Amino acid sequence: KLNLTGMQTEVAVRPKPAGIGVRARVRSIELVDLATPWPQMQTCVCAAAPPPRGLAATAAAAAASAAAAPPDLLTFALETEPLGSDAAAHVFASVQPLSVLFNPRVLAMILEFVQVPPSHWSAVMELEQSTRGIAANIVQGIRGAVASLAGRPLNVHFRVFAPEIVMTEPPPLAVPAGGSLSV
Repeated sequence: KLNLTGMQTEVAVRPKPAGIGVRARVRSIELVDLATPWPQMQTCVCAAAPPPRGLAATAAAAAASAAAAPPDLLTFALETEPLGSDAAAHVFASVQPLSVLFNPRVLAMILEFVQVPPSHWSAVMELEQSTRGIAANIVQGIRGAVASLAGRPLNVHFRVFAPEIVMTEPPPLAVPAGGSLSV
């Protein structure tokens, strides 16, 4: 189950001086593996620390997490020809920390989703050939836009936090004959 919450976009066009503004944000993301029998391993991707599940989910923990409103997970803003500035554009992007927990089964499902089966390789090659012209036009457009900046400042602010990635193997479904699990 994939939950994206608080998605919002805004686009504004200003005729004089010609400029555009684009803003986008995503409040949070959560990927939950509903087939995993272990509650502590169900949340695979989330912003910051995973929410408590199973026995750890208490009313007090839920109230404490609801009281602290975290910042948006992803924020992006672009303004060209900003008023009151000599800059050609102002760019701001922020990505808050993510917690990523992979078990082998979830990783296999993600890889299966993005792999192209051999029976579709010819279609992928045709798609690549047909989009090369589009990509070249986009690159030319970007080159033209950059050339128009000619000596004008560009205010850029990026703030990206590193994700916490944990790769784990799930515990066995049955207790061994010895009666205990060793870690």
